[in-house]
Amino acid sequence: MIEYLNCDACTAVVSTSMTTCEYCGNDFRHSGISAELLKLRDDLDKKYYTLNVDDFLKFIEASKYKDHPIVKFRKAKALLIEYMTNDGVIDSEEFCDVLNIIRQLKNVSTDYWFEYALYVSVILPTPHTKLYLEDYSAIKSFLLNNNLDEDEIIAKKLKEQVLITDLGEQFFKEYNFYTNPKNFVNNDAFIHKRDYLKQKYEQSFLNINQ
Repeated sequence: MIEYLNCDACTAVVSTSMTTCEYCGNDFRHSGISAELLKLRDDLDKKYYTLNVDDFLKFIEASKYKDHPIVKFRKAKALLIEYMTNDGVIDSEEFCDVLNIIRQLKNVSTDYWFEYALYVSVILPTPHTKLYLEDYSAIKSFLLNNNLDEDEIIAKKLKEQVLITDLGEQFFKEYNFYTNPKNFVNNDAFIHKRDYLKQKYEQSFLNINQ
Protein backbone atom coordinates (compact mmCIF):
# COMPACT_ATOMS: atom_id res chain seq x y z
CA MET A 1 0.00 0.00 0.00
CA ILE A 2 1.32 3.42 -0.98
CA GLU A 3 0.99 6.14 1.66
CA TYR A 4 2.15 9.75 1.77
CA LEU A 5 3.80 12.16 4.16
CA ASN A 6 5.61 15.50 4.00
CA CYS A 7 9.34 15.81 3.42
CA ASP A 8 10.96 17.56 6.37
CA ALA A 9 13.33 19.52 4.18
CA CYS A 10 11.01 20.98 1.52
CA THR A 11 7.52 20.03 2.85
CA ALA A 12 6.66 18.33 -0.46
CA VAL A 13 4.23 15.41 -0.35
CA VAL A 14 6.22 12.24 -0.96
CA SER A 15 5.28 8.61 -1.30
CA THR A 16 6.45 6.22 1.39
CA SER A 17 7.56 3.92 -1.41
CA MET A 18 10.37 6.35 -2.28
CA THR A 19 13.81 6.17 -0.69
CA THR A 20 14.50 9.92 -0.91
CA CYS A 21 12.42 12.99 -1.67
CA GLU A 22 12.04 13.26 -5.44
CA TYR A 23 11.92 17.06 -5.18
CA CYS A 24 14.92 17.92 -3.01
CA GLY A 25 16.75 14.62 -2.51
CA ASN A 26 16.28 14.62 1.27
CA ASP A 27 16.62 11.24 2.99
CA PHE A 28 13.21 11.59 4.64
CA ARG A 29 13.15 7.97 5.76
CA HIS A 30 15.93 8.40 8.31
CA SER A 31 15.54 11.85 9.84
CA GLY A 32 12.94 14.26 11.13
CA ILE A 33 9.19 13.88 11.62
CA SER A 34 8.86 11.76 8.49
CA ALA A 35 11.21 9.15 9.94
CA GLU A 36 9.28 9.20 13.23
CA LEU A 37 6.04 8.60 11.35
CA LEU A 38 7.47 5.69 9.40
CA LYS A 39 8.77 4.13 12.60
CA LEU A 40 5.38 4.62 14.23
CA ARG A 41 3.69 3.01 11.23
CA ASP A 42 5.93 -0.04 11.54
CA ASP A 43 5.34 -0.21 15.30
CA LEU A 44 1.57 -0.03 14.82
CA ASP A 45 1.61 -2.77 12.21
CA LYS A 46 3.52 -5.00 14.64
CA LYS A 47 1.43 -4.11 17.69
CA TYR A 48 -1.81 -4.74 15.82
CA TYR A 49 -1.20 -8.46 16.15
CA THR A 50 0.23 -8.46 19.67
CA LEU A 51 -1.90 -5.97 21.66
CA ASN A 52 -5.58 -6.22 22.44
CA VAL A 53 -7.76 -3.66 20.68
CA ASP A 54 -8.25 -1.40 23.70
CA ASP A 55 -4.52 -1.14 24.34
CA PHE A 56 -3.87 -0.56 20.64
CA LEU A 57 -6.35 2.33 20.52
CA LYS A 58 -4.93 3.84 23.72
CA PHE A 59 -1.46 3.65 22.20
CA ILE A 60 -2.70 5.60 19.16
CA GLU A 61 -4.53 8.21 21.24
CA ALA A 62 -1.32 8.87 23.17
CA SER A 63 0.59 9.59 19.95
CA LYS A 64 1.16 13.16 18.77
CA TYR A 65 0.59 11.85 15.23
CA LYS A 66 -2.85 10.37 15.92
CA ASP A 67 -4.49 12.63 13.29
CA HIS A 68 -2.08 11.76 10.49
CA PRO A 69 -3.64 9.60 7.72
CA ILE A 70 -1.05 6.88 8.25
CA VAL A 71 -2.15 6.54 11.87
CA LYS A 72 -5.88 7.18 11.32
CA PHE A 73 -6.08 4.29 8.85
CA ARG A 74 -4.77 1.86 11.41
CA LYS A 75 -7.05 3.31 14.05
CA ALA A 76 -10.03 2.77 11.72
CA LYS A 77 -9.16 -0.91 11.33
CA ALA A 78 -8.91 -1.34 15.09
CA LEU A 79 -12.18 0.54 15.68
CA LEU A 80 -14.00 -1.85 13.37
CA ILE A 81 -12.80 -4.83 15.39
CA GLU A 82 -13.76 -3.09 18.64
CA TYR A 83 -17.26 -2.33 17.36
CA MET A 84 -17.71 -5.91 16.16
CA THR A 85 -16.58 -7.51 19.40
CA ASN A 86 -17.83 -5.19 22.13
CA ASP A 87 -21.39 -6.55 21.90
CA GLY A 88 -21.12 -9.13 19.13
CA VAL A 89 -23.28 -7.07 16.75
CA ILE A 90 -22.33 -4.96 13.74
CA ASP A 91 -24.14 -1.68 14.31
CA SER A 92 -24.71 0.37 11.15
CA GLU A 93 -23.89 3.70 12.81
CA GLU A 94 -20.58 2.42 14.14
CA PHE A 95 -19.70 0.69 10.88
CA CYS A 96 -20.49 3.84 8.90
CA ASP A 97 -18.37 5.93 11.29
CA VAL A 98 -15.40 3.81 10.27
CA LEU A 99 -16.39 3.97 6.60
CA ASN A 100 -16.49 7.75 6.88
CA ILE A 101 -12.90 7.79 8.14
CA ILE A 102 -11.83 5.64 5.20
CA ARG A 103 -13.82 7.83 2.80
CA GLN A 104 -11.87 10.87 3.97
CA LEU A 105 -8.55 9.04 3.77
CA LYS A 106 -9.44 7.96 0.23
CA ASN A 107 -8.91 11.58 -0.78
CA VAL A 108 -5.30 11.26 0.35
CA SER A 109 -4.68 7.90 -1.30
CA THR A 110 -7.12 5.57 -3.04
CA ASP A 111 -4.98 2.74 -1.70
CA TYR A 112 -6.59 3.29 1.69
CA TRP A 113 -9.98 2.32 0.30
CA PHE A 114 -8.72 -0.74 -1.57
CA GLU A 115 -6.74 -1.90 1.45
CA TYR A 116 -9.75 -1.45 3.73
CA ALA A 117 -12.05 -3.33 1.35
CA LEU A 118 -9.52 -6.17 1.30
CA TYR A 119 -9.35 -6.08 5.09
CA VAL A 120 -13.13 -6.39 5.39
CA SER A 121 -13.15 -9.25 2.90
CA VAL A 122 -10.71 -11.13 5.13
CA ILE A 123 -12.43 -10.64 8.49
CA LEU A 124 -16.00 -11.09 7.23
CA PRO A 125 -18.06 -13.14 7.40
CA THR A 126 -17.46 -14.39 10.91
CA PRO A 127 -19.67 -16.65 13.05
CA HIS A 128 -18.83 -14.57 16.13
CA THR A 129 -20.72 -11.42 15.09
CA LYS A 130 -24.30 -10.76 14.06
CA LEU A 131 -25.51 -8.38 11.36
CA TYR A 132 -29.21 -7.69 11.03
CA LEU A 133 -30.96 -6.75 7.82
CA GLU A 134 -31.84 -3.20 8.88
CA ASP A 135 -28.20 -2.47 9.70
CA TYR A 136 -27.06 -4.02 6.43
CA SER A 137 -29.52 -1.82 4.52
CA ALA A 138 -28.29 1.31 6.29
CA ILE A 139 -24.65 0.48 5.53
CA LYS A 140 -25.46 -0.32 1.91
CA SER A 141 -27.24 3.04 1.57
CA PHE A 142 -24.19 4.82 2.99
CA LEU A 143 -21.95 3.08 0.47
CA LEU A 144 -24.24 3.99 -2.43
CA ASN A 145 -24.77 7.60 -1.34
CA ASN A 146 -21.02 8.16 -1.09
CA ASN A 147 -20.10 6.37 -4.32
CA LEU A 148 -18.10 3.75 -2.47
CA ASP A 149 -17.65 0.03 -3.04
CA GLU A 150 -18.27 0.07 -6.79
CA ASP A 151 -17.14 -3.56 -7.00
CA GLU A 152 -19.43 -4.43 -4.05
CA ILE A 153 -16.63 -6.19 -2.21
CA ILE A 154 -17.81 -4.95 1.17
CA ALA A 155 -21.51 -5.28 0.34
CA LYS A 156 -21.07 -8.95 -0.65
CA LYS A 157 -19.28 -9.76 2.60
CA LEU A 158 -21.95 -7.96 4.60
CA LYS A 159 -24.60 -10.01 2.81
CA GLU A 160 -22.80 -13.17 3.84
CA GLN A 161 -22.71 -11.87 7.40
CA VAL A 162 -26.49 -11.39 7.31
CA LEU A 163 -26.85 -14.95 6.04
CA ILE A 164 -24.81 -16.33 8.92
CA THR A 165 -27.01 -14.37 11.31
CA ASP A 166 -30.21 -15.67 9.68
CA LEU A 167 -29.24 -19.21 8.74
CA GLY A 168 -26.77 -19.98 11.50
CA GLU A 169 -23.11 -20.90 11.73
CA GLN A 170 -23.70 -24.61 11.14
CA PHE A 171 -25.49 -23.99 7.86
CA PHE A 172 -22.66 -21.79 6.63
CA LYS A 173 -20.05 -24.38 7.56
CA GLU A 174 -21.97 -27.06 5.66
CA TYR A 175 -22.51 -24.77 2.69
CA ASN A 176 -18.79 -23.99 2.44
CA PHE A 177 -17.90 -27.66 2.75
CA TYR A 178 -20.39 -29.06 0.23
CA THR A 179 -19.79 -26.33 -2.38
CA ASN A 180 -16.02 -26.66 -2.28
CA PRO A 181 -14.99 -28.72 -5.35
CA LYS A 182 -12.17 -30.28 -3.31
CA ASN A 183 -14.73 -32.03 -1.11
CA PHE A 184 -16.93 -33.34 -3.91
CA VAL A 185 -18.17 -36.92 -3.60
CA ASN A 186 -19.91 -38.43 -6.61
CA ASN A 187 -22.93 -40.00 -4.94
CA ASP A 188 -26.61 -39.09 -4.77
CA ALA A 189 -26.64 -38.21 -1.07
CA PHE A 190 -23.78 -35.74 -1.36
CA ILE A 191 -25.14 -34.12 -4.55
CA HIS A 192 -28.64 -33.82 -3.07
CA LYS A 193 -27.30 -32.15 0.10
CA ARG A 194 -25.06 -29.82 -1.92
CA ASP A 195 -27.89 -28.75 -4.21
CA TYR A 196 -30.22 -28.17 -1.27
CA LEU A 197 -27.66 -25.98 0.51
CA LYS A 198 -26.89 -24.02 -2.67
CA GLN A 199 -30.56 -23.40 -3.38
CA LYS A 200 -31.27 -22.25 0.16
CA TYR A 201 -28.19 -20.01 0.18
CA GLU A 202 -28.95 -18.43 -3.19
CA GLN A 203 -32.61 -17.82 -2.31
CA SER A 204 -31.68 -16.24 1.02
CA PHE A 205 -29.03 -14.14 -0.73
CA LEU A 206 -31.64 -12.85 -3.18
CA ASN A 207 -34.14 -12.14 -0.42
CA ILE A 208 -31.76 -9.66 1.21
CA ASN A 209 -32.27 -7.23 -1.69
CA GLN A 210 -36.05 -7.54 -1.77
